[in-house]
Amino acid sequence: MSAAVAALAASAAFFLPGQAGAASGELLQPKENLECGFTRSYVAESKGWGPNAYYKNCSTDGKNVILEIRNALKFGRACAPPHQPHQATQLPLIDGVYEVMQAVVVGTGCTPASG
Repeated sequence: MSAAVAALAASAAFFLPGQAGAASGELLQPKENLECGFTRSYVAESKGWGPNAYYKNCSTDGKNVILEIRNALKFGRACAPPHQPHQATQLPLIDGVYEVMQAVVVGTGCTPASG
């Protein structure tokens, strides 16, 4: 694998979780596209994505959306850019510990964190 291809695969990890493994020679499984909106972690994992929850922003206006991410104990914020059919934003654990159980759009105009 050329260095350019490896660098491209590593840079795509934000939108295509698991693809960074291609640089290490890890065998990657094909992923099913996620539905628009919030996808719980166990559903995403069953479709070949990583073990976290995801949000797929299918808006056609080209704006990033601000998400309030929640579970029964805590809430936080995340940002999701518009996505192509094969893309989604992996949502972070709330406070680095709590699994995201729900994501609600509360605004637009945020800047996504770099991978």
